Amino acid sequence: MIEVLNNLAAVLGYAVLALTAVSGTVWWIFKTFSERWLNAKFAERLETLKHEQQKELAELKFAIDAQMDRATKLHQQEFETLPKAWRLLVNSFGIAREVTSRMQSTPDLNSMSDVQREDFLVEGVIGKELAEWQRQKIRDATDKTAELRNQWEPFKIARAKRASAKFYKYFRANGIFIRESLKTKFDNLDQMVLAAISAHQMNFQHRTRELKAIDRLADDGEAMIKALEIEVQKRLWDSTATGTESNDSGENSTSQR
Repeated sequence: MIEVLNNLAAVLGYAVLALTAVSGTVWWIFKTFSERWLNAKFAERLETLKHEQQKELAELKFAIDAQMDRATKLHQQEFETLPKAWRLLVNSFGIAREVTSRMQSTPDLNSMSDVQREDFLVEGVIGKELAEWQRQKIRDATDKTAELRNQWEPFKIARAKRASAKFYKYFRANGIFIRESLKTKFDNLDQMVLAAISAHQMNFQHRTRELKAIDRLADDGEAMIKALEIEVQKRLWDSTATGTESNDSGENSTSQR
């Protein structure tokens, strides 16, 4: 009986040992495959995150580059527009001041000899601009100096109006690239010039003396155009500095990435 129990105990012992060995093997297999599965999943997830991050960085870089490119192009347009608008306005302003000035002189044809007067009408700078019928009206006039003024003044007015119109057309087409504060000052000066030219033309045609707009151009115009000159110059240099800083920051950002 005792021997049977001993044998049974031995069998049970072997069974426990075998079961333990099998359990250990199963656990080792489970642990090994679990770790591999988890590592694979982690690596897959990590790769997905890296891809998403790279995609976001690429989109961010594209947005920044697009914004910088847009700013650069706007600065370039402004840099090209401002100088030309300034030149056209100064030209229009100068001609208007000359044409509308109260202090004007006309060559005194009455005091010239016939030979001098004819040479002036045919070969002179003013005379060459006149048509032959206009020259003849001057020759036939009692007050030849006054008639010269009557015939020549429309040319001067037309020249002033052409200069004003040239600025106006350019400014309306390109003023969108000029900052609003500067744009308003350009426009105010242009309106002042146009008002003075219109008043002068009306005075000439109807022999009136409407001088308010003309005096305003003479009294306020010089100060206004000088102030605008300072602002335009400052803006152009600021645009140059801003453009350089933008390029430098762009290069630094690219190198850091």
